[in-house]
Amino acid sequence: MASKVKEIFVCRECGNESPRWEGQCRACNSWNSYEMSTHVSFGKSSKNSSKKSPKKLNDINILEQSRISTGIEELDRTLGGGLVAGQVILLGGTPGVGKSTLLLQLAGLFSQKVLYVSGEESESQIALRSNRLGISSDLISIISTNSIDDALIDIGQKLLIIDSIQVMESQEIPSRAGSVTQVRECAAKIVNSSKNNGYATIIVGHITKEGSIAGPKILEHMVDTVLYLEGDKSHLFRMLRVHKNRFGDDSEVGIFQMQSNGLCGVENPGKLLLGGEVSPKSGSATAIVLEGSRPLCIEIQALTTKTSFGYPKRAVSGFSLNRLQLLCAVIQKCLNINLIDQDVYVNVASGLNVKEPAVDLAVCAAIISSYKGVAIPRETAYFGEVGLTGEIRKVVASDRRIKEAKALGFTKILSPDNVKNIASVL
Repeated sequence: MASKVKEIFVCRECGNESPRWEGQCRACNSWNSYEMSTHVSFGKSSKNSSKKSPKKLNDINILEQSRISTGIEELDRTLGGGLVAGQVILLGGTPGVGKSTLLLQLAGLFSQKVLYVSGEESESQIALRSNRLGISSDLISIISTNSIDDALIDIGQKLLIIDSIQVMESQEIPSRAGSVTQVRECAAKIVNSSKNNGYATIIVGHITKEGSIAGPKILEHMVDTVLYLEGDKSHLFRMLRVHKNRFGDDSEVGIFQMQSNGLCGVENPGKLLLGGEVSPKSGSATAIVLEGSRPLCIEIQALTTKTSFGYPKRAVSGFSLNRLQLLCAVIQKCLNINLIDQDVYVNVASGLNVKEPAVDLAVCAAIISSYKGVAIPRETAYFGEVGLTGEIRKVVASDRRIKEAKALGFTKILSPDNVKNIASVL
């Protein structure tokens, strides 16, 4: 079968192909996203492919997917109960956040054969890291290669780990590793091999400076599950978030703590996420947020100071800057608190990144507390969305939030059930 190679341009955001370079992608409207790539066509196959006929919905037998435990409770929670045979998972995260550490721990705890493929480290480097983590298992096989054909050997494994997809290459594709064509074709081979042979696969993906997985966007559509390991190397906690899951809930979150022996799951993170100060201080409020199906009590810190310039500064860590500016405007309008000449800083303690609107009430309480110099009692917790007119709007899972707060010793819980506007937060 003769093959033909031609140069094309591929959008790294959506995978759209163009015969020439264009400044803007016609499919997704992204600017400067086209990259030169190569297209290989192998001609027409002489084999007649078997045609499949459609089935009626009621005639399809639904079989319960058997789950394989990873040995890590927080990872099982995130995946929806464990791994599924044939499942392909894409794991992303910033460099040094602990992706390889987590996967090596998973390989050591997995009860069946594991093939660990590394294109970035040698076998001796992986062995040294496993010794530091105290991992020793005869079920783990390690191969260091950049060839996708060598990586997809069949040794009877039930789990394949590939670290990472950006350094893998196929000899059939005449382009460099990491290009759009190589990433797409290597991912297609991995998915086909995993589905045909019935083993689960975890692929590590590099992260761009914007925080998305490098390579074509179609990569995330090809896999069954997309996980992001979030966190900062300077903080103890890591959050494993689900962005897509065909075999379970896509809103679950796993919480890990970095220790000397690797990443350890945190079953009850409420006490660890809160500050250890005994005496309350102004500018600190406790928020009850929902991460997946699990409520968490976190500390919100705010600081207001007299601005030295004509334009007040707004700065955040772990919170939305646009949301902070909106809340400052609501406080100024509804409470007649002059924040025009005040710099406002908001920080979510423990390095977490909170996006849900239920944290609004706690942020307002912390800002008002810092501005007035009044400390919020330690037994007080907040949750609720703040509207533009200052009203407190309801949020989901109020009962679970209240139950978690009471279990941690909070006796006064300010929520949309008992607070109507932000004038009653203090």
